[in-house]
Amino acid sequence: MEILIKKITDLDKSKNEEFINEYKNSEILEFYTSGTTASPKKVVFTKKQLQLSAQKTIDLLQIKEKSNLLLCLNPNFIASKMQIVRAIEADANLIISSTSVPDILEINERVNFASYVPIQLNKIFKEPKGKDFLNNHTSILVGGATIDDALMQQINALKIPVYQTFGMTETATHIATRLLNGAYKSEYYLTLPKTEIDYCSNNCLKIKSDVTNNQWIETTDVVKIIDKNKFYWLGRNDFVINSGGIKIYCESLENTINSIFKKNNIFTSFILSSIPDQLLGEMLVLVLEKKDYLDDNILLLKLLKNELNKYECPKKIIYIDLFPINENGKVMRNKIKEMIL
Repeated sequence: MEILIKKITDLDKSKNEEFINEYKNSEILEFYTSGTTASPKKVVFTKKQLQLSAQKTIDLLQIKEKSNLLLCLNPNFIASKMQIVRAIEADANLIISSTSVPDILEINERVNFASYVPIQLNKIFKEPKGKDFLNNHTSILVGGATIDDALMQQINALKIPVYQTFGMTETATHIATRLLNGAYKSEYYLTLPKTEIDYCSNNCLKIKSDVTNNQWIETTDVVKIIDKNKFYWLGRNDFVINSGGIKIYCESLENTINSIFKKNNIFTSFILSSIPDQLLGEMLVLVLEKKDYLDDNILLLKLLKNELNKYECPKKIIYIDLFPINENGKVMRNKIKEMIL
């Protein structure tokens, strides 16, 4: 593996070098979850488990010896570390950049494979040469946060395959992918080889594979399983709103509202949340940033009422200064819930 380091801080460089040495010299490796929905916890893997995970991605994307793999993710998380493992196992070249989009766009080498979080792709597309830069890749994985409708449109215009990933620290990153663009794009996730899926409680997904040492891993992701290796993702059980006894899956409903807004030429960032209500238990609300203030909130709610059933329609609009996001660009829903109470 040849390493080419672009703009990166000394601290991030040392973290990457530390993991490379640890991976080469240790049989047991420790990682920590991101702490998005709970306190970070330690997860332990053998080197063999990481190799199995890496090989699945190598096979999926047909990564060859001396391919150029771009690493521009936060070095604290497993997604970054697994890009290193893939490069080592495939004997590929590793281009290491900071997470900053201006730094990423200075890379002149052809990138065969890169992983991004949605906030990075959003920023790349906003740059004049962003689309051409991405089209000079061979393939892209995107994960770590949801993809809104505007970004999905941009991805659909790319000539190279872009896969959305599904996974977590406990499964050594992704165990399933879905193709977002091209003739074979899909709405469902397809599991990687030697991966079993089933339901646990509350229609949540559980996963078993050689990467998990053939032990079942339970998730809080609500899914609809199509067959033994295909499923639709509906949302996180952590963020389900129970309003008047009806369960509302925020992420799934947000996609629907995005489409309604787009059809009516409304372009605004939003999330769904809830506030306590004496009658409903939880009242569904639409949360917007103040910078996107809309003049006629009553008209907006009426528009949604005409398009959605009565349980799905937000009852109120609440504005906050700015959506808090974590290092992966994921909106911190629990934090927003605290802000609007």
